[in-house]
Amino acid sequence: MTYDRDDGLVFVANRNDGSITVIAADTGTVTATIKVADETGNVAYESSTRRVYAAARTPDALVAIDPTSRTITRRIRLSDCDGAHGVYIEPQTHRVFIACERNARLVTVDLTRGTQTANASVGSDPDVLAYDGSRQRLYVASESGVVAVFATSTTTPKKIGQGRVADAAHSVAVDQAARRVFFPLPGIGGHPVLRVMRPVG
Repeated sequence: MTYDRDDGLVFVANRNDGSITVIAADTGTVTATIKVADETGNVAYESSTRRVYAAARTPDALVAIDPTSRTITRRIRLSDCDGAHGVYIEPQTHRVFIACERNARLVTVDLTRGTQTANASVGSDPDVLAYDGSRQRLYVASESGVVAVFATSTTTPKKIGQGRVADAAHSVAVDQAARRVFFPLPGIGGHPVLRVMRPVG
């Protein structure tokens, strides 16, 4: 889900039926359901364009939605992306990163031009993306437990590392102030664990 603070709306992706539910944040009332595709992945709100962006399939695409009219305003087809799912928007450069879960790729879309600009390999079954603004690093966590790290300071994201963190390390979050990376894990030694890591370099 994502929160549009400008309009006070919450957008929830419904993966299996390819729709997005719009909820008024102040009342919890459902105000609309938007049919996007056969399936939807993650959603994210971008304040400078005042658009909600969603990964969608089939075909694999990045879909832009106007929050006020609840209509699709743009559909950018993604090449060599099977299973568009995870989404992260880098507002400073107007780029969107999309994780493709079925063929383990990370694609980059330039929102200004409306075109795909890069494609790179990541761990199998990528899921959640997180961004470290101070280091300009993008983390791509996957169901396979592999996490890929990209430097985004250049036009084309550059992979600077990839390794296995733990089984099902598919969620990741970054604390921008403390400069720590968090991985909630379902079971280490029979117990759920929050693994906290400090980036180096």
